[in-house]
Amino acid sequence: MTFSPDLTPNSSSILVPGLLIVGLTLASCQLQSGNGAFAGHQAALSILESPAVAQPIASDLTKDLSGLIAKSSKLALAEDIPPVMRAALEKALSTEGYSIASAQDMEGEHTILKLSVVEVGEDLLLRVTTPNIRLSKVYRTRLEPESDGDGAEAMRAIHVAGPPALEIIDGAIDR
Repeated sequence: MTFSPDLTPNSSSILVPGLLIVGLTLASCQLQSGNGAFAGHQAALSILESPAVAQPIASDLTKDLSGLIAKSSKLALAEDIPPVMRAALEKALSTEGYSIASAQDMEGEHTILKLSVVEVGEDLLLRVTTPNIRLSKVYRTRLEPESDGDGAEAMRAIHVAGPPALEIIDGAIDR
C-alpha cells in the first residue's frame, strides 16, 4: 500500500480535527456529569439563600454601586433574585441611602437592578446590571468549621476574590 504525496497527512490537517474532538469530548463530559452551566447557576442561586453569604455580598456590592448610581435614584430589584439575597440587598441599599421600590410601587421612574450569578469551583461570579452599568465581581466561598470546635457542622464563609470589573453600557436591560 502506497500513499501519493497529496494523501499524506500533514500536521495541520490532523491537529485541527484532533483539537475539535478533544474539546467536544470534554464539553460532553461536563454536561453529562450534571455540572453544566445551568447546574452551576442553580447551585449558585441556592448559595445566595444563606444569610451568611448574602449579607456580606450585598454590603460589598452596595459599596461598589454607591459611587456609580445616584442616591436620588429609585431602585427596583429584579423579581428573580433569591428572597434572602433580595432582603440583604434591600437592607444594604436602604442603609446606604437609596430608595427601594416595592412590588406594588413599580410606577414612575426607577432603575432596575438585575443580579446574575455563576458558581465555578469555590468561586461565585456575581454581575449586577442596570440600564447603564454592568458591575461584575468574584467572591470565594469556603466551608469553615463552626466556632464550637467540634467540626461536626460547617458554614460557608465568603471573601472577595478580586476587584470589581465595571462596564458602562446603554440599554443592557429593559426598564
